[in-house]
Amino acid sequence: MLPHIASLVAGLLACTTAIADLPREAEISVSGVLLDDATSARTPLGTPPYLDDPESDQPKVYLCNADKSEKLTLVYYEGDTANIISEFRAERVETRYVDCLQPPVSIDRFVTGKGIHLGMTQHEVARILGNHFKEHNQLDETVISYRIDNGKESDFLLRHSSPAYFGQYHFKENRLVKFSFGLEYP
Repeated sequence: MLPHIASLVAGLLACTTAIADLPREAEISVSGVLLDDATSARTPLGTPPYLDDPESDQPKVYLCNADKSEKLTLVYYEGDTANIISEFRAERVETRYVDCLQPPVSIDRFVTGKGIHLGMTQHEVARILGNHFKEHNQLDETVISYRIDNGKESDFLLRHSSPAYFGQYHFKENRLVKFSFGLEYP
């Protein structure tokens, strides 16, 4: 019990530090797991999860929520150590037979640190992340993109040793159906 509490406290302290210099348009966590933070990944994920292709430049782990209606892809970049996640991708699942792991901690829906989740409207997301985005259409979806690429001036990017941050939010019929965000590979 004591190691679990220590891990939780360490995760909360890391989260507090990470949020201090977090730009408005940036997200850094989903369901309590932080980008670029091994400690926060251990609590909800337990032991390091099985990577889909460990030899790949970007191995991935696929997680599902409790009823398998949402899938969260954790992307690791080449050279990352165990539990260091560089990108999150969340999306609706059309079939409940998707191949994914369910974390030991039951998750009803994947929610970012700022409260963004699938099903929100574009207005709701923009109210949280701001209106400094680029918008374009992709097939039957509207996509809004946020980018931070002032790596030498941004404390946020310097702390993560990353040249840029990106966030993409896909809307179908004005509902969020997919999002991804993360740190670019240096």
